[in-house]
Amino acid sequence: MTAITHYRKPNDDHSKWSYTLLGRDGTALDVSSVTAVDLYVDDDQGNAEVSDQTVTDEDFANGDISYVFGSSELDAAGTYTGEVVIDRSGVYEHVPHDRNLTFEVVEGVQGSSLGEADLTAGTPVVQERKPGDDETPVTKTLRGRNGQAIDVSSVTAIRMHVNAPDGSSELSGASLTTTNSGADGKVEYDVQSGDFSATGEYPVDFEIEFGDGSTQIVPHDGVEKIVVNSQVK
Repeated sequence: MTAITHYRKPNDDHSKWSYTLLGRDGTALDVSSVTAVDLYVDDDQGNAEVSDQTVTDEDFANGDISYVFGSSELDAAGTYTGEVVIDRSGVYEHVPHDRNLTFEVVEGVQGSSLGEADLTAGTPVVQERKPGDDETPVTKTLRGRNGQAIDVSSVTAIRMHVNAPDGSSELSGASLTTTNSGADGKVEYDVQSGDFSATGEYPVDFEIEFGDGSTQIVPHDGVEKIVVNSQVK
């Protein structure tokens, strides 16, 4: 089964791809003392898009890596496949072991594939609210892959991207504020008149911009939803 690990826009040279290197048994790989950890990505014709590029050490001891693609890398919409190669003094390990790492590059994507989102009963719900309610803020605790709250106390910006039930853009890059210090990942959006006026399910994701210009998308593996229902009390 192909694992889509990252959605992005063509020519996006800001969004950070974050990934945890796992072994065959599903446990994180300690790569803190290896010779090199490099990323390789091919387009759907088998042409190299990224070759032998060193990834960033987010927490090598726990297998956490990242990479910020250049503007000429993954610059066209389509499906790209890749792998991470770990060099242990001339002994090479490929992650994932079945080399099924996939990147989806989609026109119009903000963080994840909002416009193409396939919302189901199992899609996580951020909030349920009444149509036209401009007094109740949208609240969210931003969490990373490990389920822990992300410290956003010193980030440059936090944005929310929302599509309406019909697939059109509802909010694009709406600014969020922290509700406390930001260390607990808790943020909120001050809903404006006209927001969420129609009933239905709104795909949503959140974008964190760091001081170095890189970004992190929450959730990392898809979208969540805001449900607008006239029956909400």
